[in-house]
Amino acid sequence: MDNKSNDSIDFTAIIKKYIRNWKLFFATIFVCGVIGFFYIWLVPPTYKIIANVLVKQQDSEGGSGNMQNILMRSFGAGIGGGNVDDEIYVIASHTNLRNTVKQLGLNKVHYVKKNFIKKVDAYKDYPVDVYAPESMLDTLSVPAVFNVNVSKDGEITVKTKIAKYKAKNKTRKLPLAIETPYGLFTVTATDNFVPGDKLKTGIVVSGYGIVAENWAKILDSYIPNKRTNIISLSVEDANIQRGKDFLNTLIDLYNRQGLEDKNIEAAKTGAFIDERLAIISKELYDIETEIEEYKVDNKILDVIEDARAAYARREQYADIQLQAEMRSHIVAIVEEFINNPENKNSLLISTSGVVGDSEIAKYNNLLITRRELLRSAKADNPVIKKLDDQIDLAWQNIKDFIAASKEEKEVSLNDIRQLEDEMQDKVSQAPAREKEFLNMKRQQAIKSELFMFLLQRREDNLITLAANTPKGQIVDPAYNLNNPVSMSKKMVLLIWLFIGFAIAAGYLYIKDLFRTKFSTREELEKLTALPLLGEVSYNDSGRNIVVSSGENTSISELFRLIRSNLNFVLGNGEKVILVTSSVSGEGKSFVSCNLAASLALTGKRVVVVGLDIRQPKLGEYLNIGGRAGVTNYLASNGVSVNDIIHKEPFAAGLDVILAGPVPPNPAELLLSDRLEDLFKELKKKYDYVIIDSAPAGMVSDTFSIDRVSDISIYVCRADYTGKENIRYAEKLSQEKKLKNLYLVLNATNARTGYGYGYGDNKK
Repeated sequence: MDNKSNDSIDFTAIIKKYIRNWKLFFATIFVCGVIGFFYIWLVPPTYKIIANVLVKQQDSEGGSGNMQNILMRSFGAGIGGGNVDDEIYVIASHTNLRNTVKQLGLNKVHYVKKNFIKKVDAYKDYPVDVYAPESMLDTLSVPAVFNVNVSKDGEITVKTKIAKYKAKNKTRKLPLAIETPYGLFTVTATDNFVPGDKLKTGIVVSGYGIVAENWAKILDSYIPNKRTNIISLSVEDANIQRGKDFLNTLIDLYNRQGLEDKNIEAAKTGAFIDERLAIISKELYDIETEIEEYKVDNKILDVIEDARAAYARREQYADIQLQAEMRSHIVAIVEEFINNPENKNSLLISTSGVVGDSEIAKYNNLLITRRELLRSAKADNPVIKKLDDQIDLAWQNIKDFIAASKEEKEVSLNDIRQLEDEMQDKVSQAPAREKEFLNMKRQQAIKSELFMFLLQRREDNLITLAANTPKGQIVDPAYNLNNPVSMSKKMVLLIWLFIGFAIAAGYLYIKDLFRTKFSTREELEKLTALPLLGEVSYNDSGRNIVVSSGENTSISELFRLIRSNLNFVLGNGEKVILVTSSVSGEGKSFVSCNLAASLALTGKRVVVVGLDIRQPKLGEYLNIGGRAGVTNYLASNGVSVNDIIHKEPFAAGLDVILAGPVPPNPAELLLSDRLEDLFKELKKKYDYVIIDSAPAGMVSDTFSIDRVSDISIYVCRADYTGKENIRYAEKLSQEKKLKNLYLVLNATNARTGYGYGYGDNKK
């Protein structure tokens, strides 16, 4: 016979088990509900705070833009916002976060206890504060905890804990200096401190870097739409004002740093322009003085009309030469700037098309990108090193371009001079002083053009400084969503109630998983496929025989139910019922006697035979004795069946045969042929013969008796018989060691309904 195997879940049985253990569920759900209530009361809701920033992008060269961008492009600075993805990295960089934490003092968390359990996160209105040197806060790697307790009599106790260091200080007046292995901390009162009031507060002081890392974990920075230059920043915090201050300060420091960078670059450009203006101004003054002296000396205030006509074509070449020489001077200025090692990694000015402005703009943009990345990265960063290589290459390209441009312009200027010389030969009749005068005028024009060029650039730079605006335009200052992002109070309470239910259910599941015994009929039926004749409730009457005429208790009705089921399974002529169990104490004798009493109530002749000849207890159980027993009959041919029968000792129609004295050879005695003779006689005299045998799990005597029985009843006891004993019974049935094996479950909980309204005539 195979074990029962059923993979389906019996929800009805599970529900019944839960109902039986309702007290456990009530206790765990109640406790978890209380925990959930305190959680809701103690833990404040978390809100999401959002801010949006528009990153201004500089127009590319040749595009449209505002006045500032146009002037900066013409000046060659190219100071503009980089890629928006880069700006996300800059605004959320560790340096920016650390500066924000430092400015707002977020490295200190203040808790004020309101009662024995609840404490409030005091962001700004805290009564006590702790100060430490900035150098310590820059390097502090572990949190420093200060618990301040102010009693009613004004005594102030400060408990300090930093890693393994602990200290306790008492004072009656703040500030209090506390010397620790990590440095000096000063506990001081704030404007919110009320002398004489009882107070319990805690301050946790951490290093700027650690707190910045913690904020970086909860800071969410992203681009909501790739078609825009808007950056969205958000944090989740239980303190709304702290979250708003954090985002607004983060954006403010980002803009402030951007403005400082632009102003520094514009200042360096202005200094270079002023230096060049001073040089050109002196040269222009010198040439103008020379012209004035030449005119006075040579009296050339009036120029002859014919000479003017003769010079007409020459002037055309002179203008061309003028432009060429001016470009050569511009190239010389840029070359001088480039060849100065101190100007390496400095911004270059635009030459308005004279010398490769595209190369200069590319070089300036690389420098700006490098400076922005250096705010949040070190110089040995691979990205910075790559930029340095690109900058060196661009610098060398500019030098090569200037060298080539210088050579080209010198060749062009020589060609123009040659043409001018040819024209000079044609007008050789013009006074030599006119030629000299024109040369001086040409030098004056060149210096004047350069002077005006630099003046214009200086004005442009001043306008840039005056109109400098932040790179990030605040679209939405920090605001919070109305509904908290944390779970609602109802949801939290439901979760805790569910946890309480799950704890009880899990406990019962684990208990069942590791249990070696069973408690109910349902559990037994799941455990085995052996047929169950019935169950017997726990006997709390104090009597061994609970079945009698007129008895209508639950336990007597259960025995009547077993009696009915037994009549269905017994075949024609089958009378002998073997009752056994796994071990002693399972109620084998109790079931044997009361089942026999129940059968006798129907008017049948019944006999109970005690065949536990090793430890005979049937006589003691029934409080009878004084006659020979089965062992006397088996050992001596002179003992008859009538000699060992006790006539109706406790119930009408019910006789008893005791086991008799314990023999020296019980196993061999039970194999005697007289055992078959005994039961042949008993089957003639009685309608039912019930054998109270030895436990099958302890001795083999029961298997020897099986040859004279018709069916076997295997008694098991709730919360007593082990599951392995039931598997052993199945094995006995499969191996045919006990024929027609049926189970009876003893000592279960009484059920409501048995014994109700049956009256005294129930048999």
